[in-house]
Amino acid sequence: IEDDIDLEYLENLLPLSFGKPSQNEQLGVIYTPLHGTGGRLVPRLLKERGFTNVHCVASQMVPDGKFSTVVSPNPEDAAAYELPIEEAKVEHQLILANDPDAAALLLPGGGLPSVGQRMVFPALARTLGEIAAKGRAGFYDGWVMDDMLAKLRAGGGLHSAEDFAGTRSTWVDPISTAYRGHRLWEIPPNGQGLVALEMLQILDRLGTPGSVDGLDRYHQQIEAAHLAYADREAFFADLPSMPCSVEDVLSPARMDRQAARIRDDRSLSPVPTPDYPASGDTVYLTVVDGDRNAVSLIASVFDSFGSGLVAPGSGIWFQNRARSFRIDDPGHPNAYGPGKRPMHTIIPAMLTKGDDVQMAFGVMGADYQPQGQVHVLTAMLDFGLDIQAALDQPRFHASPKTGGVQAEAGLSPLLRQGLLDRGHRLEIPEKPIGGGQGIWLHQDSGFLSAGSDPRKDGQAAGL
Repeated sequence: IEDDIDLEYLENLLPLSFGKPSQNEQLGVIYTPLHGTGGRLVPRLLKERGFTNVHCVASQMVPDGKFSTVVSPNPEDAAAYELPIEEAKVEHQLILANDPDAAALLLPGGGLPSVGQRMVFPALARTLGEIAAKGRAGFYDGWVMDDMLAKLRAGGGLHSAEDFAGTRSTWVDPISTAYRGHRLWEIPPNGQGLVALEMLQILDRLGTPGSVDGLDRYHQQIEAAHLAYADREAFFADLPSMPCSVEDVLSPARMDRQAARIRDDRSLSPVPTPDYPASGDTVYLTVVDGDRNAVSLIASVFDSFGSGLVAPGSGIWFQNRARSFRIDDPGHPNAYGPGKRPMHTIIPAMLTKGDDVQMAFGVMGADYQPQGQVHVLTAMLDFGLDIQAALDQPRFHASPKTGGVQAEAGLSPLLRQGLLDRGHRLEIPEKPIGGGQGIWLHQDSGFLSAGSDPRKDGQAAGL
């Protein structure tokens, strides 16, 4: 949104309004798809053009997708639009209150901390010092491990010191696929990066759609996502437990069959059963140093506050990634079992061109991550958007859980109707879809371009 935006353009962006605004008339309640910086400009722009009584603005948490800006002549409306935010605060407070150690850490005085309140975590600071001094042994052995083990056993856990001692991180060979003269690199399963590679292979066979915000582009990405997520649900797992290899999944003949399933005029309903080939609290960061070494890093405790359990002596917060195991089918490759890692959603990514790193990036959002990467990457490589513009674009999420398509409020009414006409079932997302960051390395000039998603806390900074 620029300061010289005109009213006609603004009006065209309004998916829902009560009384069409015009010059010198009192403004009704308007829900707009504008959010973040753009949303905060709306009341100022309207006042500058003669509208009166623009009293309150609520960003996000509104009826149309909970991701919009609201302007109203009634100051009392503000309280109504803040209600969902208060409900979220209460929900998080209840999660923390379930564990006395979690409450002691993050509910000072029995309530959520206020803005500007100093938060101190001395136990966690001691733990970080122990890890810095002793490396792996500072976490998986000694007093930190004893503290975690005591907490887990007190809650009925069956963990043992041998479980901690036997845990090892794994150095893996990344997997990749070519797209538009570049190569996208992902971590192999048990992560879901393979979904992004499969989507790109399918889209590559469909050709470049007409426009970056056009119906064909969104339709193709939704259909490719349905097919790739069906594969994920059927047989993605810890790599040794998968019934096929990454090469089998991405074989040219199989990708040809997947692409051929997509119709231009209607959606896949139901999504075809996958053929076995032969043979949500997430933090992402990326850093590029002066020598152009690039790091793409992502970490998550899965649900908000993970398991909700804290080991009091060390300040360690326990994640709940085991929720991603399948417990309904003991024969499934991702079935719960000893010594196994669950299929998980966090997938840092790297883009290369020839022998050079072109971009280090990631998109958060649990199941959405592969779709988010493809959405951002195709906007950049197919349509020339920069990293920030690509992250800002309105989003959809073809949900593998519901089979529907969550659509952000920023998608135009015309595009929404087009998707409905092709048989897609649109859903209102409960919160903004994902988040992301990335750094683009300009190999010709040596400059760096960075972007940070307005949907989450974060920033792009040069130091």
